[in-house]
Amino acid sequence: MLIIGYGNTLRGDDGLGWIAADSLRARFADRRVTIMTCQQLTMDLSEALSRASLAILLDAQAGDQPGRIARCEIAPASVTSDSLHHHMPPQALLDYTAALYGRAPRMILLTIDGLTYDFGTGLSAAVEAALPHLLSEVEALVQAEIA
Repeated sequence: MLIIGYGNTLRGDDGLGWIAADSLRARFADRRVTIMTCQQLTMDLSEALSRASLAILLDAQAGDQPGRIARCEIAPASVTSDSLHHHMPPQALLDYTAALYGRAPRMILLTIDGLTYDFGTGLSAAVEAALPHLLSEVEALVQAEIA
């Protein structure tokens, strides 16, 4: 399994993915779970994705309910040349992985609506309060995959 936390740790709640991934490292130290962090999704993640049975992406998103957790199962999308930028949406990354390696994992995107994306480190109170629930959801997904 692969967990990828992504975002910008210098832009408030956008650092959620990194903080969540770092919090999960100790919880999955003895399991077959790889945890990665990055600023954005890029095509170079395809190789690691191709080896996973389940990929869980962790990110903050703009939304009108700070602290709200959303879960989205990602399906491959049609890739166009517009996807060949320095970052790509999860669907395009999944599609590239399938095209390059002949397989792609089940992918789930977990997000929390952020409150602030200003310059600075640390999470807003609403996102900080939702973080334990997000971590519990990741643990439940991993446990279900192991079972």
